[in-house]
Amino acid sequence: MVHEHKRLRCVSVIDSLWVGGTERSLVEQSVGLVDLGVDTTIVCLRRRDRGVHEEALRRGIPVGVLPSTSLPLQVRELRSLVRSLSPDVVHCSLLRASLVARLACVGSKVPLLNSIVNTPYVAVRFRDPAITPWKLHLIRIVDRLTAPLVTHWHAVSGEAARSAIEHLRIPEQKVTVIRRTRDRQRLGERSGERREAARRRLGLSPDAPVLLAVGREDFQKNHVALVRAMSDVVRSRPGAVLLIAGREGTESERIVQTIGQLELESSVVRLGHRTDVPELYTAADLYLTAAHWEGFSGALLEARLSGLPTLARALPQNHEIPSRGEPLDRTVREVNGLEVLRSLEETAAVSPAELTCPDPMETMQEFAQLLLDLAGRGEP
Repeated sequence: MVHEHKRLRCVSVIDSLWVGGTERSLVEQSVGLVDLGVDTTIVCLRRRDRGVHEEALRRGIPVGVLPSTSLPLQVRELRSLVRSLSPDVVHCSLLRASLVARLACVGSKVPLLNSIVNTPYVAVRFRDPAITPWKLHLIRIVDRLTAPLVTHWHAVSGEAARSAIEHLRIPEQKVTVIRRTRDRQRLGERSGERREAARRRLGLSPDAPVLLAVGREDFQKNHVALVRAMSDVVRSRPGAVLLIAGREGTESERIVQTIGQLELESSVVRLGHRTDVPELYTAADLYLTAAHWEGFSGALLEARLSGLPTLARALPQNHEIPSRGEPLDRTVREVNGLEVLRSLEETAAVSPAELTCPDPMETMQEFAQLLLDLAGRGEP
């Protein structure tokens, strides 16, 4: 796409390369863009011991960490770094990194592309016990006031774009939607042998109904609803097990309390952060997500690509994810015990079907073209 002597240079700013869909997507995107003539340098606001930081370095992506922790100093340091690296485009993801990048690029001729990866100002978020409502209102005001500093926006879903247009008052023509995809080869092939091996490693019975949820233990992911659903599930399926794979978060204590109150200690297993999520998809019979909001659920897409039946809350974003149709992939108003039991029963009698999904290279080319357009004209 780009001649070797005209390779495009991109600086991508992110809070950290912690464990999360946005972080993993950035690393995979940076690696894929190399073959399309785009060289990315990732700049983190802080270093995390776990996550995909080391993976990025192993795969040949330069990663730097700003030395300071205060926002004003980070703005100054990033501005200096942009001047020294002379990128063709600066790209940013997540709120703090986006604020730093917007302010650092003031007065610069380098175009700024801001990725919209979540829907942080939906009404339900103000019910999050870990959030102070007036602070979230203030953050939204700051986000909105600095939004005009962005040259163009990239959204991971149509719903993420719609939400940002509404809450940040972004002109619709300044937003390009490029949905995330996943590499099917990284997930591997689903087989009986692989399933048995994965279950042995997890200490699971070969015949137990196994449910899986992937995501950090925060209010957004709503794992508590899945724990409550298990109370009904185990009455009909006594050997059923729910696996929750995700780092601890603001809802961890509440999840533990709910497990204890419902006496589900042997039926709900908190696995913590895992690096073998593809094996978990293979071990499970049904993937569950009851998230209150999403930008784009990469885990839901991965589960479907892995051949795993899914039951998801009917968020607009989840309707944008490729589906094999019912009963393999169902969306419901609320994920509860009755819906889980229905999915287990209906999918047991259905042959697996392969999901038709856009080629990751196609979406990579779309993103590369967006960067090229920005570098060439200042805006697409």
